[in-house]
Amino acid sequence: MVLSWKQPTFIGGADITGYFVDYRQVVDGVPGKWHEANVKAVSDRAYRVSELRENRKYQFQVRAANMAGVGIPSMPSDTFLCEEWTIAVPGPPHDLQVREVRSDSLVLLWKPPVYQGRDPVNGFYVDIKEGDAPEEAWRGVNTKAAEKTYLKVKNLKEGETYVLRVRAQNKAGVGKTSDVTEPVLALTKPGTKEIVVQVDDDGVISLNFEYSDLTPNSKFLWSKNYEEITDTSRLTIETKGSKSQMVFNSPGEDDVGVYSCLVTHTDGASSSYTLSEEDLKRLLKVSHDHKFPIIPLKSDLAVELQEKGKVRFWLQAEHMSANGKVDYVFNDNILSQGEKYKMNFDKNTGVIEMLMESLTPADEGTYTFQLKDGKATNQSSLVLIGD
Repeated sequence: MVLSWKQPTFIGGADITGYFVDYRQVVDGVPGKWHEANVKAVSDRAYRVSELRENRKYQFQVRAANMAGVGIPSMPSDTFLCEEWTIAVPGPPHDLQVREVRSDSLVLLWKPPVYQGRDPVNGFYVDIKEGDAPEEAWRGVNTKAAEKTYLKVKNLKEGETYVLRVRAQNKAGVGKTSDVTEPVLALTKPGTKEIVVQVDDDGVISLNFEYSDLTPNSKFLWSKNYEEITDTSRLTIETKGSKSQMVFNSPGEDDVGVYSCLVTHTDGASSSYTLSEEDLKRLLKVSHDHKFPIIPLKSDLAVELQEKGKVRFWLQAEHMSANGKVDYVFNDNILSQGEKYKMNFDKNTGVIEMLMESLTPADEGTYTFQLKDGKATNQSSLVLIGD
């Protein structure tokens, strides 16, 4: 038989490291002696007890363990008859968890059924109702089966209390419903913050989450698509005090997904950020612009003939600081202020110019103004050849 259970409401001063399952046989309504089903603690909140006999009745209890030891056992379960389950549809999903509760939405997570039925599970349906509403008030959240084991439930009414459940389906149909969640109040708690995406001056893209009301045992737990992040080659997580940052080492298409952060030992502080393909492209462009910033130009390099044959090369930059510099280049050679060339750079207007007394056949070639202002650069060229 497969037993599943919920996490204790109070987990003590340290994180739960595992669970122990006990079972006892019930004969003519009289419970027998408790037996341990697992000697080694299990981390999942579902366990297959394999030492039972067919057509016998059993009860179960569960004990949680952490670094401090093993807690008191749960209340004994109902009495169950051990008989083979041969139905074609899946069993019930289990281990429902509610995250990211806001005034108008929440995220529901669950684990797939241990018993999948005649065919593999191919989707899930989430049901919801108001906490005090009758059973007939249950209604479906999604009309199309969800492929993932999580779903964002939207359009909640602020201040209303809800309960939720999940059903799994396979080719044979939809199976039994899961246990119902604890009542959830649709309310954004004061001080709630969301994950913020940032691109720093070096072009590094990161997700950032902050939560100030930490406890001594609180930890920031990041996940992708609500699963533990195991590939640390693509992501670097840094936490200092009340702030946690997840940095994309080399962002690409493999990084598209839903990123969430949960703060343990709090009243459910959590948030998520969906990185779509479009969002990734936008962030990569911003990152490139930060790594290789461009000085914007109001006008490209131009040439004009003035009185008495003087020649003026000029362009206008959108903005340059007082530290901005310009290199004047002719055929790959940098020109200097002197008798032949007169350079001016008006940093108030952004106008950059170079004056020549006259043009000769020796002046045929390419003229380039190269601009630099901190990390920002730009250049503009003009070619004078032939006629």
